[in-house]
Amino acid sequence: MKELTIHDIETIIHRDESRILEVKKTTGELVAGMQSGCAFLNTEGGWLFFGIHPKSLKILGQDVADQTRQDIAKEMRKFSPAIDLYAQYVDVPERPNQKVIAIWFPAPAVMAAPYTYDSRPYYKVENTTSIMPREMFDERSLY
Repeated sequence: MKELTIHDIETIIHRDESRILEVKKTTGELVAGMQSGCAFLNTEGGWLFFGIHPKSLKILGQDVADQTRQDIAKEMRKFSPAIDLYAQYVDVPERPNQKVIAIWFPAPAVMAAPYTYDSRPYYKVENTTSIMPREMFDERSLY
């Protein structure tokens, strides 16, 4: 995957939150972000960014310590089936030591079983993340 620049991120978020974009102010919202990531995996794919204000879409960035990276990796391991995801840490030029964290969640393969995060399946309804209804999960699990 191509390394993102801050300009790439500005272009992507300019579209506002949608069915394929989720922004969070910090990794303090890591669990909610990963639920949205699961929904992306079960819907059309999408971008998850940390370090962007959800209302104003201002790029703030956040501190990224080794613990931050470990926390992200720990949450990524909660996806089933296992998936190789890649978090990018993009410097915010006007905010030294601050980074935007970007994770791309690919669209599901045709006829693929649904993904779960922390044992729960999620999907997107418009720009919202919801727990996948049991009958939808069962239907998709038949593949």
